[in-house]
Amino acid sequence: MTYILLALAVFGLITSTVYTGLVLWAVPCYLREGRWARDEEAKRPGFTPPLTLLKPVHGSEPGLEEHLATFFAQDYPEYESSSAPARPTTLAWRRRGVWPRAIHKSR
Repeated sequence: MTYILLALAVFGLITSTVYTGLVLWAVPCYLREGRWARDEEAKRPGFTPPLTLLKPVHGSEPGLEEHLATFFAQDYPEYESSSAPARPTTLAWRRRGVWPRAIHKSR
């Protein structure tokens, strides 16, 4: 029994050491990437990358239309909002032509 516990302890020690080594290896890469991103941002002030908002929808909950409308009223220069209703009978599917800059996909 003691050998099993000892083996488990050694296994835990080895795996945690490997994990710590991976973290210590990744930290400089993370910091370098952050420095690069800040330098790129300084070269292009006011730059905002385009983005996509994905909103999975299941059913018609109370207040769903108001909640979804906030996704399509973003104060962001270039974006698209995409809702993915579970069924074509949901409110998001029925309102697909109402909201601007929206992409709607059915499963």
